[in-house]
Amino acid sequence: MFQRPLPGRTELIRGGEVTVSGTTGHPAVTAARIGIEMRSDPRCHILQRCFVHLGTGPVTHPWQCIAFSISAGGVAVTCPVRLQEGTVLAVRAWNLPRACPLQARVVWARPVDFLWFTGARLLRRLTPAQLAVWTSGPLTWADGPRE
Repeated sequence: MFQRPLPGRTELIRGGEVTVSGTTGHPAVTAARIGIEMRSDPRCHILQRCFVHLGTGPVTHPWQCIAFSISAGGVAVTCPVRLQEGTVLAVRAWNLPRACPLQARVVWARPVDFLWFTGARLLRRLTPAQLAVWTSGPLTWADGPRE
């Protein structure tokens, strides 16, 4: 079970270990907090269920997450915990068999209600064909696949 951090402190998870620190000073996190756009590629809004796990070690229980934004160079997903900047993630689309698995390094994380919206830079850029597959899923849970 995950506990919420104490006021003024942030829980960080990396490689299966939990550390607690005050604030983060990563430039991308600071830029995200004040609204500076750091992306160099156009992004696509998606609503794709996916499995996410730390990119290191064996996969026992991946998190069930939602990818909500993707570009050729990055992906944004919901996570149940705060992940430290630099953490490597593996992301696999659910029920989208042609979608390639992604590996990405966490750049920022923001709390939204009971989840953490997490942005990550892909370790290997997507080709236009790979991006087209990732963006071919439904935009709402009621929609079917996009034509």
